[in-house]
Amino acid sequence: MGIKDVFNQAPSIEEEALYKQVLDEVESGVMRKGIYAKALADGLGNEGKAQALYIKYRVQSLLEEQKDKAKLLGLQLAEKEKEREREEQRLNESIEISLNKNRKALAEKKRYDRSAGDRPIYVVGFIVLFGAIITFFWL
Repeated sequence: MGIKDVFNQAPSIEEEALYKQVLDEVESGVMRKGIYAKALADGLGNEGKAQALYIKYRVQSLLEEQKDKAKLLGLQLAEKEKEREREEQRLNESIEISLNKNRKALAEKKRYDRSAGDRPIYVVGFIVLFGAIITFFWL
């Protein structure tokens, strides 16, 4: 492994923060026992190798936790978006029902208004006819 390979493996700023967090865990003695047991087994009982492997495994564990949280957050956001779309659809259906009721009421009102609007024509016709009959008999 050349020096170029080492620089290609340098941690990102986010990974660096995770490495610091894990190193703080190791220094404080508060470590995840399951991960430490795997590191100890893979290090063949060598305490120095076990600590190095623990740091590597624990950072991987934290990265996976972050991915899981991001995935869960993405799922939650997707579910909220679906709920918003369902609510929007319910609102649109409610508006459509209301519009249809208003259209029917307006059509019904126009039907009655039209028949009421025809009444003056009937009255005028009746007056003209009545006037013609009176004129006929009076002459």
